[in-house]
Amino acid sequence: LPTALVSDGPPDGPDGLHMFTGCVVEHAGTFHIFYTGHNPNNPQALEVIRHAISKDLIHWTKDPDFELRPDGVIYANKHWRNWRDPYVFWNDQEKRWWMVVIATDASQPGAPNEFGKAVQGLLISDDLRTWKPMPPLPGGLGEECPDLFPIGGTWYLIGGSRYVSGPAPGGPFTLPAHHVIDFPGIYAGKRMFDGKRHVWVGWAWDGPAHTDEAVARPGVLSWGGFMCLPRELYAGSNGELLCRPVQEIVQAHRTVIAQPSAADPRTLPLPQDGMIECRATISPDADLTLTIREQPDGKAYYLIVRPAEGRITFATPASEWHRDHCRIDASRPIQLRVFTDGTIIECFVNDAYAITRRVYDLDGGVARVSSSGPLTVHAFELKAMKATQ
Repeated sequence: LPTALVSDGPPDGPDGLHMFTGCVVEHAGTFHIFYTGHNPNNPQALEVIRHAISKDLIHWTKDPDFELRPDGVIYANKHWRNWRDPYVFWNDQEKRWWMVVIATDASQPGAPNEFGKAVQGLLISDDLRTWKPMPPLPGGLGEECPDLFPIGGTWYLIGGSRYVSGPAPGGPFTLPAHHVIDFPGIYAGKRMFDGKRHVWVGWAWDGPAHTDEAVARPGVLSWGGFMCLPRELYAGSNGELLCRPVQEIVQAHRTVIAQPSAADPRTLPLPQDGMIECRATISPDADLTLTIREQPDGKAYYLIVRPAEGRITFATPASEWHRDHCRIDASRPIQLRVFTDGTIIECFVNDAYAITRRVYDLDGGVARVSSSGPLTVHAFELKAMKATQ
C-alpha cells in the first residue's frame, strides 16, 4: 500500500517536519483522519491539529485550510504548549462529535519555553470542521494519546498507559487504586475496537547503551521503540480496567518447543524466544517466582507475584519495578504467560495484569518456577508461533 500521508508542506509550516498521532473516523461514507503537525520551525505554533479525508482508506487528500489551534482562553496558545494526539468519536449521548486532545491549561501556561500544565482537553463539533473548545475533562491525567470509551456503564479515559474512570463521557473522572494498563515498559498506546473487543497497542521504551544497568537509571528511557503485543482491554468485576494478550497471539503459540524433564520438573530450557506458559498453585501467603533467562552464573530476570500484598514485580540484576493493587486470588492456580522476543519481555498474570520491560544483557538459559511456600506446578512449557506456509 502507498504511504497514506507525508510531511510535504513548507519547511516552516505545520506539515513541514513531523506528523504525530491522531485517529480515523467514518461519517457518511467518508473517512476523516485528524493528526498532529509538529514542527519547531513553525513560527506560528509548535503543534497544530490537521485533517485529511479519504473514500477508501488508501488515498488521502489533505484539507489545506484546516489548522485547528487552541483558543487562548481555555487552552494556552503560545508557541511552546501541548496540542496534539487528537481522539475523535461520535458521542451518542450528546449527538455530536467529541475531540479529546492533550493541551495546556491557559491559566498555567508555564514559561515561554515550557509546555505548562498538561490537561486532557475537549472540543465539540456538529460537522467535523468547526470545533468549539470546552473545559478540560475533570479528573483527566493530562498524559499523551488520550482515549475515551465505555465498557458497560463505565467510561474510561486513558492517557499514556494509565487511566481514570467515571460514570459519563464528561466525567467526573477519578483515579482508582489500580489505574495502570501496563508498567513500566509501555507508553502512548492506541486502542482499536472491532465491535466486541477493545485492542490496545503501545510502544516499548528503548534504552541508552542497550544495557540493563543503563535503563535502570531514572529518566534515561528513549521516546519510541518496538510495538508491544496487542492486548485486549476489559473491565474487571469491580470496574478496574484489565488487559490480556489477544487470543490470536496465544493461539498462534501452539508449537511446544521445550518442557521440563521428569527429573527436574521446575526447570524449563529456553532454546529460543516464545511464550513461557506456567500454571501453579501456591499458599495464599506465599510468593510465586518465575525466573527467566537464568545463566550459568546465576544472573537472571524475575517475575515475582505476591498475592497477599497485591504486588507484581519484574526484576533484573540492575533494578526492579512493581505493580501494586493487583487482585490475585491465590486460592486458585495462578497463570503466567511470558512472551520473550529479543529485548522485550511481556508478562501477563492471570490474564489481567501486564508488566513489560526492555532487557539487553541476558538471553537463552533456562526458566525456573519456585515459591516461598508449598508449590504445585500444573503446567510449565515453552511454546513458539506455528510457522505459516
